[in-house]
Amino acid sequence: NGLFDDVMQTILRELKEELGSNGLFDDYTIEEIKRNYVFRVASSIKGETEKYGYFICNEYQDVFILWWDRDVRLEANLFAPKAKEEVAGFEVCYGEELLKKMRKDSEDCVP
Repeated sequence: NGLFDDVMQTILRELKEELGSNGLFDDYTIEEIKRNYVFRVASSIKGETEKYGYFICNEYQDVFILWWDRDVRLEANLFAPKAKEEVAGFEVCYGEELLKKMRKDSEDCVP
């Protein structure tokens, strides 16, 4: 499916830009990205800005869980974002812990 493949290419590029300027994701592949896909959710945000006025932003968000199968132990300090203004921080956790946070609608889980 062409659209899904375009999404995968974008995700791979963003993964490298936002998490891996240290080269950690240089060999990450589209197939690995596809295996990490979990689900898609629709979201809608309403707001208002001085410049543009009232707006509604409707979008789909694809959710992935990064399965780490590298020789290097996964730790938050491994990540080196190129675009620091887009990434506020990292947390490494087990899947069970993440699910608990998601079920409680934790502020730690940013869409």
